[in-house]
Amino acid sequence: MEQDQQSALAESARTTFHAHAATYVVINLLPAVLGVASVFIFIRVFGHAVYGQYAVALGISLTAATYAAGWLVQSILRFQAQWERDGSGARFAATVGTSLLAASAVAIIAAYIIALTSLEISFAGAALTLAVIPLAAAYQVTFATVQARLEPRRVLIAESVKAAALVGLPLILLLWLPHTPAILLLGVVFGYGAGLLVLFRWRLRPGNTDREALTVLWNFGWPLGLWLGFSQLLAVVDRYLIAHMLDFAAAGSYASVFDLTRKGFLLALSPVTLAVHPMLTRLWTEERRAEAMNLLRYALRWQIALSAVGVIGLIAIEPYLMASLLGKGAAAGAGLLLPLAMGSAIWSISLLLHKTLELRNRTRLMLWSLMGASALNIAFDIVAIPRVGITGAAWGTVVGSTAYMIFVILAARAARGASLP
Repeated sequence: MEQDQQSALAESARTTFHAHAATYVVINLLPAVLGVASVFIFIRVFGHAVYGQYAVALGISLTAATYAAGWLVQSILRFQAQWERDGSGARFAATVGTSLLAASAVAIIAAYIIALTSLEISFAGAALTLAVIPLAAAYQVTFATVQARLEPRRVLIAESVKAAALVGLPLILLLWLPHTPAILLLGVVFGYGAGLLVLFRWRLRPGNTDREALTVLWNFGWPLGLWLGFSQLLAVVDRYLIAHMLDFAAAGSYASVFDLTRKGFLLALSPVTLAVHPMLTRLWTEERRAEAMNLLRYALRWQIALSAVGVIGLIAIEPYLMASLLGKGAAAGAGLLLPLAMGSAIWSISLLLHKTLELRNRTRLMLWSLMGASALNIAFDIVAIPRVGITGAAWGTVVGSTAYMIFVILAARAARGASLP
């Protein structure tokens, strides 16, 4: 009888997982399609050099926004169910809003000092790069509040509006303005702003900061916030180094293939992670831990299968993609797609493997693992890019992703009470 009950619960969890994953496929479909189309369009219209400047500047913005909002996002995803259950949601929401404002201000200053002062970028481009930071940070936090409530349909309109603005506004502005990175960045500002206005129906507003609430948010969130920042940094540092060691045109060529690959995998793989994460945290909070681990194993099998399909599919269409993106430079970028696809696949699988540490609040082990993987990736890039060009950076993503997976497995085995799914 008990075994039948457990089987029924597992089947119910899988059915819910399928429903939410399907919803996230729909949610990601239009943004992913527009994202893939934007890479082709922007490369054709603006050229590799302008796209390279845009990719580096946007990477700086999103990395800074992730450092500002990541610790709040992860705390929301982890504790939202608990806050709603014990009636403390309003107190935490006010603290989240105030903390976000302060963190965004620090991120803007840090991005300007650390990154923008070392790049040759126009005043308008720098101003728009900084303007993206608070908008992207607020969007991440507001998105997380909706995701944690297991209401994925509510973000469909916001994601679609944001994606359409990111692509559509720059193309409209081209009728009157010159081809510069500032036009592309203006589309990003408008896209996040429009998406945020849609999500403001489910908003978090600044209010009086509760020290106890802030302590809970910070103690749990800071390792994961730094983790998210480092993970975003890994997607940026390669194009940043290419721009410095080679030029913006090479950075644009690399970024176009990287962005296309990651956005393709986003469409195929992120629904699994987005659907399973809030379900795992709710099951874990409700002390249904065996069910949580069974669901994690099931999701991991899906992720591995979809990753294999994604790698094979991208390799099959590699000649067409390289010719479309790089034109006459297709031969030079012929070795990019395989390592970038492999790196994306390994990374997506690692995002589920580390849930065994995250659910048990072993977030510092996750952080140390990623810091070690980041150091290896950056060191590999520094050595490889001057010698073999942008292909070296592509293989650096494989090095970093594989290192993180290995470190997570070792950390899970070494951590007391943690086990792999």
